[in-house]
Amino acid sequence: MAVPDNVSVRVVAARTFRDQSGRHVTAELLEPTMLGPERWECAFRITGLPNEVEGRAQGFDALQALIIGLQGLRFHLERSAPEFYWLDGYPGYGIPLYIPMDYGLEVEQQLRQLINDEITKFVERKRGGA
Repeated sequence: MAVPDNVSVRVVAARTFRDQSGRHVTAELLEPTMLGPERWECAFRITGLPNEVEGRAQGFDALQALIIGLQGLRFHLERSAPEFYWLDGYPGYGIPLYIPMDYGLEVEQQLRQLINDEITKFVERKRGGA
């Protein structure tokens, strides 16, 4: 990855998966870099795919740039293969779905409640209570 001088190349988080063919695919988040006042960038990459991915996520601060970078990884993993497995065989990405705040607090709360309700239903079914 050709990285501009002001962008970090230090990997701060990585996970290696297997795809359905057994090929190893690695998702990496790089250290956020301050681009200016209240403007941060977090580069991310996915290697091991037929078409490797390089991307950048921007945020108001380093944390927001990291969170959006995680979503960039999730987005590209979802588009590249129907299923991934952790190296121990566990299915999935293990990258939580982000609830965007851009639509206002009311929408965020409604989406969070909907997700929590579905999780509660799922747990009750697993326990045999529904």
